[in-house]
Amino acid sequence: MYFEMELESESESGHATTTRKEDGEDVVVGSFAMHVDGESDVRGSYCALAVAHLCKVLDEELTRGVANYVAECQTHEGGFAGEPGAEAHGGYAYCGIATLVLCDMVVEKKKNETTAKNNKKKTNKEHMKKKKKNIRIRRKMRRRRRRRRRRRRNRRNRNKKKLVK
Repeated sequence: MYFEMELESESESGHATTTRKEDGEDVVVGSFAMHVDGESDVRGSYCALAVAHLCKVLDEELTRGVANYVAECQTHEGGFAGEPGAEAHGGYAYCGIATLVLCDMVVEKKKNETTAKNNKKKTNKEHMKKKKKNIRIRRKMRRRRRRRRRRRRNRRNRNKKKLVK
């Protein structure tokens, strides 16, 4: 089973990973190293995004290029390797899939925020309708209680008059 992802941009070689220059070195965008001069692989990406999610700082800037990197780490067998071109492994598969899920959470969050803004106006109107309906029901119930009280009072008064005669 292959994960089909919409990759940001593919180069001539078919690889979608982007690089940038940092201190004279090419740095792969989307992978994370766990320590200085450490290796960059899917585990590092998963750990970085998981910690960011737990600390509630996971955003688009942090996930930029990660899905492309993880998709590039998928092998011809459908598994995931630690880095592009390596052999698939079960632990890397877990980290790769979990990383893709965390990246998708950012996309879903963004979609939910935009739909929430659009729905806010609708919910305010619906809320006002419900509120007006509740007010009408309360008034109706209040009138019924008053009528009952009046009837009771009138019965009592009639009974008192009968007793007095």
